[in-house]
Amino acid sequence: MPFHGAESIKSLSIDLDNTLWDVTPTLIAAEAELAAWLQTNYPAVMPHYRPDTTTAIRNRLVSRYPHRAHDLSFLRRTVLEQVFVLAGEDRGMAELAFDVFFAARNRVTLYDDVLPALTRLADRYVLVALTDGNADLNQVGLEDHFDHYINAVSVGAAKPAAAMFAAVQDYTELAADEILHVGDDPNKDVIGANQFGMRSVWVNRTGAQWPDPQSRPDAEVPSLDTLASQLLEAL
Repeated sequence: MPFHGAESIKSLSIDLDNTLWDVTPTLIAAEAELAAWLQTNYPAVMPHYRPDTTTAIRNRLVSRYPHRAHDLSFLRRTVLEQVFVLAGEDRGMAELAFDVFFAARNRVTLYDDVLPALTRLADRYVLVALTDGNADLNQVGLEDHFDHYINAVSVGAAKPAAAMFAAVQDYTELAADEILHVGDDPNKDVIGANQFGMRSVWVNRTGAQWPDPQSRPDAEVPSLDTLASQLLEAL
């Protein structure tokens, strides 16, 4: 179906995790790489680096620092520091452990449609990466495909908070309805953008049913390439 009103759109804000790549296998691989590194370099840490222990520490951190609950790097770094302390190791070495995880976390496998679609869209629109996560565009290899990068840490809140979408508007200096937000999460991406006054696209790669009858996206697409075609053909 054509995208109605495409001529008024001047910028796209685009989610990263699970919109441009499947983050689950990436995180599983990163956890495995970190565990192997710890086993080789700090084996005394391993009995403490268990899901029950790390989850309990993380929950305490979120309770103690609710204003940093959206800062995934802070949470992981601090969990690792506390695990190192429990093992009687130098907590400063936890930064090395974090670096191992973070490098692996950014070795993503893009969906096949992503690079062609971003290339097409960048010729026509201002593209802003808008993510709750901590993916690094430089490490991922997408820094040249976006004009700007905004994450929850830089804003101090996570989607669907209005502050996230306001940050895009502040950067682009556009009216809210001139910005199209694109993402996979019905609540964080679509409903959050709608409530702010932006237009929205649900990238539904799995064929799921839309969950909320009260708020719907302007369009639903199975891929970013489909969205690029709908937008550009409607101009």
